[in-house]
Parts: sequence; structure tokens; C-alpha cells
Amino acid sequence: KNNSMAKLIRVETDYHYYAVDLTDEQYKMYQDDPDAFWDDDDLQEELYDEMELVRTKDAGTDYYVEE
Repeated sequence: KNNSMAKLIRVETDYHYYAVDLTDEQYKMYQDDPDAFWDDDDLQEELYDEMELVRTKDAGTDYYVEE
């Protein structure tokens, strides 16, 4: 194929929502000091590892011509 041919490109975007239940202690920490909650790397890593997909939302499709 000729590499100089223009192409029509389709980009599909989806949002994936993940959730994890916070313990009462974790939620209290968030309420008392949000910065400390977000800055606690060990806590965040633990929470991220436990997250489960709760829903996917179609965010649309875009088209463009690549020359």
C-alpha cells in the first residue's frame, strides 16, 4: 500500500469506573485531613489494588482524517 494515502481514523473512548469501600477509619482520615489521606502512598496502593470495576460509560466516538 502507498504510505502517503490519507486514512479515516475512528477513536472510541470509554470511561471505566472503579470503586472500593473505605473503612470507617479510612473515611475519618479523609474527612479530618484529605491531604494526609491522598499522600499516604501505602494506603492508596492498598486501596487501588482492591478496586473493582463498577461500571463502564461510553464517552463517544470521534473521527478524523490522518494525512
